[in-house]
Amino acid sequence: MCGSGQLLIRFAKSTPGEYVGLDYWGDDWEYSRSQAERNAALEGVQGPEWLHGSASQLPFADGHFGRVVSSLTLHEVRDADDKTVSVAAALRVLEPGGRFAFVDLFDDPCHYDGRDRVLRVIVSAGGEVESARRLSEILELRFPLNLAKVLKYAVLVAGTKSLGKL
Repeated sequence: MCGSGQLLIRFAKSTPGEYVGLDYWGDDWEYSRSQAERNAALEGVQGPEWLHGSASQLPFADGHFGRVVSSLTLHEVRDADDKTVSVAAALRVLEPGGRFAFVDLFDDPCHYDGRDRVLRVIVSAGGEVESARRLSEILELRFPLNLAKVLKYAVLVAGTKSLGKL
């Protein structure tokens, strides 16, 4: 889910390639897509594709992307009670040897059944976890970012898709 497109735009500015932002955007779909398009244009970025959809049902072929990134969005998926469905879907569209990075509230019991379960889903979907650390271990989260309603439970999980798994 790409929201206003800021993270995708930053990636597109740093490295050429195919960039696709997907978000549900609810009733504001047209407005939100135009906001993302406008933000890309203001940054001089051309080419990102902005799609309406859900992270639990990604409309891409298996192994379509070389990189998949999600930042604090998977827990927002509304069409799947089990939020790990979206984690598995993200790995499905990643090519073997491709890289993934997910930041989400994986330690928050309100959204997930524990980080260990999330990591098991990643491995069973063909992912090789290289790092799984609380965001607060990577950077200092000052008040109010360190609160439970903000980033206290945020975890960065990064790795690659197994070469033998499509």
